[in-house]
Amino acid sequence: MRQPPRPIESRADLERTERWIWQLLDREPRTAAEEAYLSVLTTLVRAWEDAHVSIPMLEPRELVKALLEERGQRQKDLVPIFGTESIVSEVLAGKRRLQLDHVRGLAAFFNLPAAVFVGGDEASTPSAVPPSGTVAA
Repeated sequence: MRQPPRPIESRADLERTERWIWQLLDREPRTAAEEAYLSVLTTLVRAWEDAHVSIPMLEPRELVKALLEERGQRQKDLVPIFGTESIVSEVLAGKRRLQLDHVRGLAAFFNLPAAVFVGGDEASTPSAVPPSGTVAA
């Protein structure tokens, strides 16, 4: 299973390295040497991904939609944050702006930093957020 670590240069190298990582993760307990090898492999994967994988930034309302879908939740699960289903629908459709209390509620609901729900298109930018784009939680 073990080979000397080397830079990942192709998708095949990446897949092979990921298989080694999963094999190591399945081992309990791992030796100190296995932990070190795992650390090196994950560093190599991270370096390859940083150079080759682009993750597009989502507008806050698109992020909310994606998170709901990923978690098998529905818009009505956000009613406690927004107050009514119609406000949830309007915000997610881009017809209404996110407010600071919405940003804080979404951050708590999804257990994410408030900053991920700030910025992007004009319809979803919180009107009560300072111009720097930072949100005090």
